[in-house]
Amino acid sequence: MFTMTIWQNNEGYSYLKFDDGRRTFNVWVNKRLLDKANGNVLKFPVQGARFVVKDTGTIILVPDDNCNAFVAGVRSGYRGYVKDFEVVSDGVEVVRFATMYRSPAGSLGETKYVLCNTGHDKVKVRGRQFGRGLDRDGEVVYVVQYLHGDWDEFRDDVDGFKNDLE
Repeated sequence: MFTMTIWQNNEGYSYLKFDDGRRTFNVWVNKRLLDKANGNVLKFPVQGARFVVKDTGTIILVPDDNCNAFVAGVRSGYRGYVKDFEVVSDGVEVVRFATMYRSPAGSLGETKYVLCNTGHDKVKVRGRQFGRGLDRDGEVVYVVQYLHGDWDEFRDDVDGFKNDLE
């Protein structure tokens, strides 16, 4: 679950600050979605919302009863990085990929994440983690983010063999 602080500009419009490398980008929040916030905090995924990208590249989070807005990611190992990051769920509209560093210089590791929309109750992403204590060639990890806020992390693609478990 990604938890974001809600900020306001001088005109009273609300937005979220997302990291993307050493820069940030804003996602503006429609005022009708502020009732889903807990004080000045908005937790993702947001049910009944979607990310919309305007022609100028501005991203706005707007209400949509048929959609859910997710932020899902894969975290690197200590002092590592993530490669081959992708969304593997069907029916997902990718809005933007981004990188968040765990320290200002990025030397402690990173998280690759995606802002996306879907009508489903979960999003699955995959990435190859590198860092201390991990295999030299990296380790493939699958992260499943659920609509209710929980998430699972697997080293195997469980969907590929779950019929064998029943």
